[in-house]
Amino acid sequence: MRVANHGMQALALLFFASTASAQFTLFSQNALHLGWGRDSYYTNKNTYLTTSVINKTTPNFDVGIIQEVMNGNELDTLYPQSPPGTYMVISTVFQGASTYREAYSFLVRNPTSSNTCCTLTKSTGNASITLYGGGGFSRPPSGIVVSNNGTETWVINYHAVFGNISSRRTEVANMALAIPVFQGVNVGSSPGHKVTRYIVGGDWNFPADDSVFTTIRSKLTATVLVQPTALTSLKRNGDMSSAYDHFLWDTATGVTATSPAVVQPPGGKSRKDFRDMFSDHLGISISVN
Repeated sequence: MRVANHGMQALALLFFASTASAQFTLFSQNALHLGWGRDSYYTNKNTYLTTSVINKTTPNFDVGIIQEVMNGNELDTLYPQSPPGTYMVISTVFQGASTYREAYSFLVRNPTSSNTCCTLTKSTGNASITLYGGGGFSRPPSGIVVSNNGTETWVINYHAVFGNISSRRTEVANMALAIPVFQGVNVGSSPGHKVTRYIVGGDWNFPADDSVFTTIRSKLTATVLVQPTALTSLKRNGDMSSAYDHFLWDTATGVTATSPAVVQPPGGKSRKDFRDMFSDHLGISISVN
């Protein structure tokens, strides 16, 4: 296991070297009840997140999106908010209709100079984060507009419902309705402008070859891509299980996304250690141009 992880670490180094000139690197993580309860598990998750998964002192991604955040305000205390190069945290209010309620959180690296990621373009209503309000979702997707060197892109965070497969497939297909709503939001100074570029990340609870993504393409355009396609979720013993975590984007909007990858446990940890200490999903990353 550790030999394999060292190999993946080498691949990760190559990934970061190859994307040094990218507009921004994007990371997505289902965090499995981040901020739920104050016990040793809670403390370990916070430490693991801030020192390994999304390092708060030496940022390893430009933009991070996190699902299953049970206390969004907590992230504000875990990450420094203003120094250049560190992360700004933006979270939604709690989502979901039951006692199981989670927030969507975004971590955006503060720019270190005029030509480095990232700044945010607020809506004309001065909101940093936009929550889809069209219905049809257990946890409506949310998005921010990331700007770098004048190029703006919607980064949308989504965690699909689980439960009944048919209902789940119906909800995921509704992303074909949600994405155009984000594209129609006026951002910037009044009267504002619209941003058509987008990339959606998160836990879709379906593999990339499921028919639901064919449905999304048929309702949007045939140029929609879904990657990575590899297994991401973990069994209790650390074995890989389902391929549920993906980025979805449309090349027709001008987005070129390269080097999609499943991010292996940092620091030489085994997948079982990662499962025990942090999450039942590995993160995913991609370079967005």
